Amino acid sequence: MKRFVIILLILAGALLSISLISRGFDGDFGWHLRFGQQIASGHFPYTDSYTWSYAGLPYVNHEWGSDLIFWFVYHTVGYNFLVILIGLAIWTAFVLAIYLGQKKLTPSALFIAMVALWSISYILLPRSTVIAPLFSILLLLCLEKIPGKKYYYAWPALFWIWAAMHGSWILGFIIIAIYLVGNAGAYFLTLRWPQLRLTSHWSKVDYKNVAVFAGISLLATLLNPYGFGLWREVFSYFSTTYYQQFINEWLPSYTYPIFWIPLIIGSVVAALAILGIVKRRLTLPQFLLFAAFFYSAWRYKRNMIYLMLIAVPILAITLEEVKNGWRRAFPPPKKTLVFFGPYGEYFVLVVFILFSFGSTLHLTQDVWHDQALLSANGFPLAAAEFLVKTEKQTPVILFNEFRWGGFLDWMLPNVPLYIDGRGTATWRLPSGELLFQKYRALRFDPGGLAAIEQTPANFILLQRDFTGYSGTPDAINRFIFGSNNLPGEAPAQPTQLENDLATSHDWKLVYQDPLALIWQRIVTSTVR
Repeated sequence: MKRFVIILLILAGALLSISLISRGFDGDFGWHLRFGQQIASGHFPYTDSYTWSYAGLPYVNHEWGSDLIFWFVYHTVGYNFLVILIGLAIWTAFVLAIYLGQKKLTPSALFIAMVALWSISYILLPRSTVIAPLFSILLLLCLEKIPGKKYYYAWPALFWIWAAMHGSWILGFIIIAIYLVGNAGAYFLTLRWPQLRLTSHWSKVDYKNVAVFAGISLLATLLNPYGFGLWREVFSYFSTTYYQQFINEWLPSYTYPIFWIPLIIGSVVAALAILGIVKRRLTLPQFLLFAAFFYSAWRYKRNMIYLMLIAVPILAITLEEVKNGWRRAFPPPKKTLVFFGPYGEYFVLVVFILFSFGSTLHLTQDVWHDQALLSANGFPLAAAEFLVKTEKQTPVILFNEFRWGGFLDWMLPNVPLYIDGRGTATWRLPSGELLFQKYRALRFDPGGLAAIEQTPANFILLQRDFTGYSGTPDAINRFIFGSNNLPGEAPAQPTQLENDLATSHDWKLVYQDPLALIWQRIVTSTVR
């Protein structure tokens, strides 16, 4: 019966994961798909050809491998299967995370994994970022098996694939460094203060092998189309911080909107981690890993996924101990009135997920014309279709809303855009100014329209009632921040560029709907 319950919970968790993924739409999906299509056709792009602002300049894509896989799956079996693949990948990561704390799967541990996954639904989109945590869990499982197993032989292959799939491969080397420092620290601290009794099972040979295979793995990441340029691209995310002030997923977890459920879970686990290191139930590397993930999640909302992954084994162990203690204090009756026996609550959980999340599962084959899905995620399908028709009659050079860039890359493949998600953090214009910083100046600062008029742009597509956030604030956010100035509570005011366009005689509003506004230039550009 227990094995049957575990299988049911695994299947229910997969349904939960796929359902959560299926409700979202990633704004960068269009350019990912287009890039993968180009690779599959035999042309590997090293320079940008999707925009007119950065055209011909060098571009490093740190997700080129996942783009190729996304295109292959999408082109071969459709968008539905791509959503299923991504959903299964992240659920697999959460299931494997259980093994960081215990040797076998248990119903209570799978329940914890589902709760942790559900708590970060705001992160779960059809994107390579959601696949990347699987690599970190595989690496952690390898590190936890030292010295018994020599899984580090597989690291070069793991890192090579990871580096092709997503830029988070740098996290792998940080994790290895944490385990090296943690094990060495436990050894030397115990020598100095024996009463601490911190355990470290690594030998000198283990330290040498970990360092050697980490070095080989580092070299393996250089086997990519960009060589060392891939390293420069990833490190530039640390040296360039402008984008972190405006991109929601890069904002700190304590800023609006606060996703408070994973913060509560993380805070509870923080207390358990401190207790665990004091009671010697956690090793020093495990504690340092949790501390690093906790800080990272607190600093950036997008990294909450890693905190929830490491929270699963800690919560699972704690829940199991509480249940065992309860059974010892209050032995269950030999005969139970629960229809399904001692696992009745898990059958109820499976039924709940089946009806609650199964009914909201949104699988679509033609995602690019799925009005319900795109509208729910704030993407302008009708405006894009208007531009498709317009482009057949007159050339379109578009200054576009930033968050719609990737969507428009696919919908309007022959229309040069101003910006898409690729240029958020690292793209610099020949003047030295960040492209994203230049975009924000044109979009929100005085003089933006005058500057656009010195460019070839002849159409401008903007989001109506722009606030920078989608959705309505919940009661917790209203309580924390007040309800007077929260986005979604008060009517949005037109931005500087909208005000300038409204009073300009050189631009005409040619399209509008509840989501988007399009202006067309009615005078000839002076740019040569």
